[in-house]
This record gives sequence, structure tokens and C-alpha cells, in this order.
Amino acid sequence: MKNPYSKLINHMREQGAKYNTPYVQIGIVVSEDPLTVKLGDLQISKDNLLVADYLLPDYKRKYSASGNLQFSENGSLGPTDSASVGDHGSHSHTLTGINIDTDHKQSGDLTLTDGLKKDDTVALIPTLDEQTYIILARLVSL
Repeated sequence: MKNPYSKLINHMREQGAKYNTPYVQIGIVVSEDPLTVKLGDLQISKDNLLVADYLLPDYKRKYSASGNLQFSENGSLGPTDSASVGDHGSHSHTLTGINIDTDHKQSGDLTLTDGLKKDDTVALIPTLDEQTYIILARLVSL
């Protein structure tokens, strides 16, 4: 006799699987251009890949940095090279100390030139329909 609950249990399993979060998988880059990733026996082409922007070659970001540089050195630092300045003739100076205290601010564009390379290990997660995979990060072993 057929178990009356087996159909109900199978239906519950199927429905539950639809809403489970996809799990992270590990793939290997087999080609940079065009980008192709191997996941087990499956080769995923660039048409079925989405890549985190920072993993792309020539990825650009804006940056800003600021800080304070302080440095001092006392005692004889030695003579400067001899130089001729105007009508003063050739002469040199002896440095007896230096004191630097300055604030620094800088901003600009930062370009990361290295993208994914052949044999890189990457973390992938499939979309719900498992037709597209998202490359989240490049992975390294310690």
C-alpha cells in the first residue's frame, strides 16, 4: 500500500527548495577573455556571469586621503652640496636639524589594473533560476 503522506512530503520538499537561499560555490577562471569559469563539470561563459565591479580590469574608484606628517631630526646632518647662487659665488651650508610638521590632503582617481586571471579561484552564487552566476570575490588560501 502506498504511503498517503509521501506525496504531501515531496510537495513540501519541492516548495521549500524554491525559497532556500542559494549557496556559495567555488569556481576556477579558465579564460580571462572571454571570461569563462569552471564550476565542477560546468563551464560558465561571460553571457551567464555577473561580476563584482572591483574584479574587472581597469576598475576605477575615487579616493581621498588626509593626514599629518611630523618628522624632526637634530644634530649635524652634514653639509649641503656646493652651489653657485647669483653673485654670491660657490658656497655650501651645514644642516644642524630639520623639523617637518604638515597636514596633507589629496584626492583623485584610483585605477586597479588587474582583473580576474586564469586559474583564479572565485566565489560564485547562482541566481534563483540557476541560469546566471554572480562572481562575488576572488579567493585565496592561507
